[in-house]
Parts: sequence; C-alpha cells; structure tokens
Amino acid sequence: PELLERACMVLRQVMTSDRCQDPRHWPVMRLCRPHAEALFARGSAMDATAVSSSEMGLAAAFLAFEQGDHAGARRLQQRVLEVRTRVLGEEHPDTLRAMNNLAGTLSAQGDHPGARRLQERVLEAMTRVLGEEHPATLTSMSNLAHTLGEQGDHTGARRLQERVLEARIRLLGEEHRDTLAAKNNLALTLYELGDYAGAQRLQERVLEASTRLLGEEHPDTLTSMNNLAGTLRAQGDLPAARRHHEHALAAMTRVLGEEHPDTLRSMYNLTVTVAAQGDRAGALRLLRQCLYARRKVFGENHPDTVATAKALSRLEAQPPTTPPSS
Repeated sequence: PELLERACMVLRQVMTSDRCQDPRHWPVMRLCRPHAEALFARGSAMDATAVSSSEMGLAAAFLAFEQGDHAGARRLQQRVLEVRTRVLGEEHPDTLRAMNNLAGTLSAQGDHPGARRLQERVLEAMTRVLGEEHPATLTSMSNLAHTLGEQGDHTGARRLQERVLEARIRLLGEEHRDTLAAKNNLALTLYELGDYAGAQRLQERVLEASTRLLGEEHPDTLTSMNNLAGTLRAQGDLPAARRHHEHALAAMTRVLGEEHPDTLRSMYNLTVTVAAQGDRAGALRLLRQCLYARRKVFGENHPDTVATAKALSRLEAQPPTTPPSS
C-alpha cells in the first residue's frame, strides 16, 4: 500500500490538468494513461488506498474526456464513483465531486436528462452538507444551469446563474475570476434568450476587467473577446465581430499555438462570421484548415472534428453567390 500510494503521488505530479488539456503534452499523457488506470484498478481493491488511487482514475478520465474519448471517460468515472461511494459514503464532498464529473461526461454524450438527475442530487447534497454559498455548491449550481440550457430551459438556467452571480459578487467581489466566469455564463444564457443587448453589456464588462486584471493576451481575456464577437454578430455588426475574432485568433495562435483546442475553436468562430459576411471562399479556406488541424489533434471521431466536417460539407454544398451584373 505504501508503494502504491507513492506511485500515485508521483504519477499525479506528471498527469496534471494543464498537461491533460494541452495537445502538446498528449504523447506523454497517452503513455501515462495505462499506468494511471492500472494503479486505480489495483488501489481500488483495497480500502486503504482506494481514495488516493481513485485520483488516478479521475486523471485518466479527464485525459480521455479532453481527447474526445467520452465512453472511456464515462467508464472510469462510473468506477471512481462506485469506489468513493463505498469507501467515503454517498455525501462525502469527494464522492459528490466524482458524481459531478460523471454528469459532465453524460452531458457531453448528449444524455442531458441523466446529467441533470446527477447534478440535482449533487446540488441538493452539497447545499445540505456544505451550505448554500460554499464554492463547491455554487459550482454545482452553475453546472446544473449549463445542463438546463442544453435542454432548452434557458429561463431556468438564468435563474440559477443569477443566484450564482449574486453570491459570487457578495463573497468574492465584482472582479474575482470566478465572478467574471459567472457573468460570462449568464451572458451566454441571455444570448440564447435573445437579449443580445444584455449579453453585450455583461460581456463588455467582463472583457474590460479581464484585460485590466489578466492582460490583453491571457486566454480568459481572449475567450471573452470571442464571446463578445458572437453577440456582435448576432446583432448584425459583422465588421466589429470579425475584428474581434481575428484579433483573438491571432493572439491565441501566438500564445497557445496553432493547434491548441482554444485556437481551433476561435478559428471556427471566425469562420461563422466570415461566412455571414458572404465571404464563402474565405470561410471555406478557414474551415478546411480547422478540419485538418482538428483531425490531426483530436482524431476523426472527436465531436469537434465531426461538427467541423459537417459544417464544411454544408458550406461546400451551397452554390457560390454570383455578383450582380453591371
């Protein structure tokens, strides 16, 4: 048990969340994953090492999720949840965290009802065990709001997100990163509800604060810029939307690299705006570049790759627009 604990500790120092999210580290992370799963399998059989080894199960699941292997992530997360429930009990914070992770994977697989059931259980238990305004409780509430939005219940999502934002402002202040994230989430829901002006106001405040506090080229700032660009596009301000998208893409390419998932997401968003401007050739060029990179980084069956391939097929099927004759 002592050696197994030590092995888990050492491998966890290698399989950090940042590395599991960064494709540049994936070759090494892929080599680590079988070892993480083996440590989890061995350790989960002994109560003395079950909790620490379950962290390796979560690390392997996180890597699987980031690489688009949602089925593999779900299998590992279900096993982690079983182990923690057995050893720690149903309402231990670590058990609830495992349940929350599983819910996120169910949502990514399209099982929003299943995700919602788990998230409602987590939120109820966390509220009772940790309190209504514990950071983990507020995060759980935010996750449930996201699932409600995915199910089309944007009004329900808005109610929860407003509660989260109010608590974050009161507990952390207007400009804490968690508060800015809560503002951003609410803005996305306002967008879905058609309140583009309300979404824009929040997004502009988030972008200003993020630029001032984190810097112009921090990933959070660039994500905020991308979100604002989408709202500007929805309101018909295509030139401003394109300027924001192009600025964000250039900075992400410089800061994160050409093949980082956030860079490719930014490229895809720019494609939508370019197409909306009627620049079919430019949109096709960007989409083909994005698809090539996503296939290389994620593989053929990753949801982002599939979505990009479908978008490219739709655009290719559209007839080129012919300029009016003079």
